[in-house]
Amino acid sequence: MPVNDDAWAIWQECRTQWHVTSMGKTGLIYAEARQAANDLGIEYTIRNRRKIQALEHFDLKRQHESRQSNDHDDAGGQDGQAVS
Repeated sequence: MPVNDDAWAIWQECRTQWHVTSMGKTGLIYAEARQAANDLGIEYTIRNRRKIQALEHFDLKRQHESRQSNDHDDAGGQDGQAVS
């Protein structure tokens, strides 16, 4: 959608810029999003920030679900017993 083009362009520039801990990504570095908008000549509006936050939320949720799936796979059988 053209209405999302600015936010998408900003996201494409900064989507690799995360705060990371041993548990994985914890949040986007928003200074990088603002800088990306500036570099692209896009006004960093609250509307664009909220769209980027939605993309960040989706990415973090996907990471969380992936981690849970991996934890379940590591548990072994369906009843939690290790599979040999």
